[in-house]
Amino acid sequence: MPSTEQIKQFQGLYERRFGRQISEQQAYDMGMKLVTLVQLTCATQVKTQQKRNEGNQHDKETNPDGL
Repeated sequence: MPSTEQIKQFQGLYERRFGRQISEQQAYDMGMKLVTLVQLTCATQVKTQQKRNEGNQHDKETNPDGL
């Protein structure tokens, strides 16, 4: 849960970027959606990288000379 200070910071960032003020509730809601998006994106990247690593490991085990 974001702190009051973090919500205020988000409000300031939003106003500087888009030129309009938003309420604390709007800032909270938008901030939580942004955090969720970042978490999902990072989790997807981690899973993709793990699959790549597993594939690379399988290639090394089946063809240790790289031929």
